[in-house]
Amino acid sequence: MGAHAQAREMNGLAAVIRGEFNEMPGMRLTMAQACRLWGLTPDAAQAVVRSLVFRGVLSFDDRGRVCRPQDLMR
Repeated sequence: MGAHAQAREMNGLAAVIRGEFNEMPGMRLTMAQACRLWGLTPDAAQAVVRSLVFRGVLSFDDRGRVCRPQDLMR
């Protein structure tokens, strides 16, 4: 798969993940749970989650779980 195709796939996956966190406020996932939920390898899950964290869409709580930044206040 070429670099452009990989980027499109990653952007599509990021949109799905962002949508699921927005549909389920308060959701917190470990990376293992994220892998199972989206059928991803650990490397792929890390890449997409880290890109969303870098953009401020997602965050990590004090236990290392992925969540929305606004859910850290709960």
